[in-house]
Amino acid sequence: MIDAVNNVIKTIENEGVVIVPTDTVLGIGCNYNSKAAKDKIYELKKRDPKKPFAIFAPSIEWIFDNFELTNEAKQFCLQNLPGAYTLLLNKKDSGEVFGVRIANSPFCLLLCEAIYKKHGEKIIFCATSVNLSGKRPATTMDTIDVPILQGVNFVINPQAINHPALSGKPSQVIDFSNNQNGVVVR
Repeated sequence: MIDAVNNVIKTIENEGVVIVPTDTVLGIGCNYNSKAAKDKIYELKKRDPKKPFAIFAPSIEWIFDNFELTNEAKQFCLQNLPGAYTLLLNKKDSGEVFGVRIANSPFCLLLCEAIYKKHGEKIIFCATSVNLSGKRPATTMDTIDVPILQGVNFVINPQAINHPALSGKPSQVIDFSNNQNGVVVR
């Protein structure tokens, strides 16, 4: 799995786009700080550029250090992360709202820890589901739309790294940005 992680890191360091397994569905991702890579994902998915991607956090502590959280949001993190949740949170320095995840996936956890250890805030892994916008997310290699598969720079086949089965359900989105108790958005 270490080789796969290193290949993904090299790809996103060079503004590439990758497909990786999460805990829910296959994700298509890149460096959040690369406009070119994010634009490529929008193009491949035929996705509205106004729809953001979730950023993947390396730890709960990282979330606590970088985002404004109420006591209720902190308790939710401590009780449910890693897990199939995307939390909408306000960034401490800007107030900007981000979707933040810690996927319960051995690959994603290792990947995020390695990225942040090597690059800090210079590279932030972000991802969204692998699918044409409005279509069902992919959970296996054979359910990925061919144009998307051909348009990415690197793919991790979950079976090749003995990754646990994906749930097939997208993460639940909970908005803690304006409500201290959290509001389920999806």
